[in-house]
Amino acid sequence: ALREMLTWRLPEAAERRSLSDTDNLTLLVLSFDATPDCRSVDDCPRPGPSNELLAATADAFVGRRWQEHGQRVEVVAQWEVAAALRTLRQGRATAAADGARGRVVSVGTPGIFENTAQIYEHMLSQMEPS
Repeated sequence: ALREMLTWRLPEAAERRSLSDTDNLTLLVLSFDATPDCRSVDDCPRPGPSNELLAATADAFVGRRWQEHGQRVEVVAQWEVAAALRTLRQGRATAAADGARGRVVSVGTPGIFENTAQIYEHMLSQMEPS
């Protein structure tokens, strides 16, 4: 499995799926694990730089889909990324524009370890039916 992960490449253009320009999208964002020094909200009350970068990347994708296609993208993210995304959006003057782009849903419990499968189940339960 490790070899497959390390040697994975994008499919050829003919095999790639294209995103619909009409349907709303849901973007799932998993966070990076905490470091040994950061195992609870008390130790690390705010997201680290990797999770802030994930939030900024998700926000750029959401903004691009809204600008180019008028398409809402709901973001379902682990709490660290969701917190960073909300902080990023709070710094803007146009909160209404952010709302038009789609909601941000936080999953997971700060300070409680959950494995990837558990987080994914939380994400699926939060997704709006299409």
